[in-house]
Amino acid sequence: MKTTWWITLALAGLLSTACNQQQGGTTSNTGSNEATFEGCGAGKAAPAQLPPASIETDLLLKHYWVWEFCIYGDNPELGRAMEGRWFQFKPDGTFEYGQWETLVCRGTWTLRTVSGKLYIKLDAEIDAHDSEFEIQGHTDDAMSWVGTKTYDQGSMIIKTINLLTRPTRKQFGRE
Repeated sequence: MKTTWWITLALAGLLSTACNQQQGGTTSNTGSNEATFEGCGAGKAAPAQLPPASIETDLLLKHYWVWEFCIYGDNPELGRAMEGRWFQFKPDGTFEYGQWETLVCRGTWTLRTVSGKLYIKLDAEIDAHDSEFEIQGHTDDAMSWVGTKTYDQGSMIIKTINLLTRPTRKQFGRE
């Protein structure tokens, strides 16, 4: 009887550890440019949809898109605090995002064109992080994103750059 109890307790501990790692417990990687995962919130992203075939889709799927510069209305401190956010868009319509060395969460992304304007919607598993931006211009390694009123981000202007790896504080002089 005692043996069965100990085996049950050990299995419960193993399952708890496995679920915690899968659903967002804190994990640290030792690689210099690997992210730490904080875990997602209780929200839920919309089901992933394959993105449309376009030049912008091809660009977004390339490496990491990093917020190099951000203006957030009349709050320069908030804009500066948002710099270093990165997004890795995937061809199945999902993405991962974080800031500096930290992986924050995951979500789904969609592109749509309305009246000749291109919009990207980011539906994060943390509902407070949902965003929508108009992509106003791009080159192969930079884009300008302007927030929309959908999530009360109409005063955001962001310069994103494409990097081969996740950004580090050291790269941007933020140590």
